[in-house]
Amino acid sequence: MSYRGYTTNMVYDMEDKIIVGRVQDVDDIISFQGESVAEFESNFHSAIDDYLAASEELGSAPEKPKPAPIMNVMTVDDYHATIEFDPELDMFRGEILGLNGGADFYGKNPKELRAEFKRSLAVFLEVSAEKKMEQRRYFSGKSNLRT
Repeated sequence: MSYRGYTTNMVYDMEDKIIVGRVQDVDDIISFQGESVAEFESNFHSAIDDYLAASEELGSAPEKPKPAPIMNVMTVDDYHATIEFDPELDMFRGEILGLNGGADFYGKNPKELRAEFKRSLAVFLEVSAEKKMEQRRYFSGKSNLRT
């Protein structure tokens, strides 16, 4: 859910029976809640409006959301990986998707990244075969509720 350039998450608190939200991609803590989706959305809008008004009253610029990292997808042998650039390491990082475990890899350029993707995938497939575990994660299509 987005409003005025800010985005929130939604988590249902089963104990208190409310939807709790926090604005994403900013260091300032902007949180709110609601008993229904309509109330949650209204409170989200109010929280953003209040945050912008308070920033103006204090004479400080409101924090703007950080842009999400640009992600690309690389494919090897019908396996897909998200690719993003890590400026701290000055390298590309990839994470193979849909595996029944984690497998990531790094490279300084696309050629090196692809070679590391193949190497990381081969190691994951070998280890998962040795342990007789499913290699891919399968989804039922049902949604899970995180509390």
